Amino acid sequence: MTLYFAYGEPLRKNSPGDTQNHLDERATRGMARRGGIEVRFAWAYIVGPGSGMLTKALDPALQEYLQGRYIATCGTENADGSIHLTAVWYLFNDGHFFVATSSKSRKVHNAVARPKASLMVDARKPGAERGVTATGSVEVISGEQSAEINLRIHSRYMSLAAISDPQIGPVFASFDDVTLRLTPDSWIS
Repeated sequence: MTLYFAYGEPLRKNSPGDTQNHLDERATRGMARRGGIEVRFAWAYIVGPGSGMLTKALDPALQEYLQGRYIATCGTENADGSIHLTAVWYLFNDGHFFVATSSKSRKVHNAVARPKASLMVDARKPGAERGVTATGSVEVISGEQSAEINLRIHSRYMSLAAISDPQIGPVFASFDDVTLRLTPDSWIS
């Protein structure tokens, strides 16, 4: 028996000639045997929107979805191999995710030590649930470029009055002193 997984999610192997959710055997990353069961880990699938499977390209409808204002979940890897998850504000621009954050945060320390991350954006409105997860390389941006990007991110989530308020805008600007840029190399939708 062979089980197929994409980041821990079991997938069924389709019959030969079935192209709907066909596993690309050439994309297999790893394989292990557990009690006579072959387990394969893969990253490339031929998928359609909303299929819940991994793909290398993002559907145009999901690109539009990512322009919405949602709270995302950012995942980075801790030194012990566990995953650090945190809720974040984001900007999706030119195929990259940008996250405003503090240079003292664990996610930044993890990104510097292990420059890969995942970001999940989901909406849970009953009857209209949808989501997308991106995984890829991550880098830390600082200085003036970071300040400009972070202002764009803050503007997506706060009103102009809040950003202009001396007790709110400058506090966020000083706390979020760097930006994470995630360059996706795979997507789950």
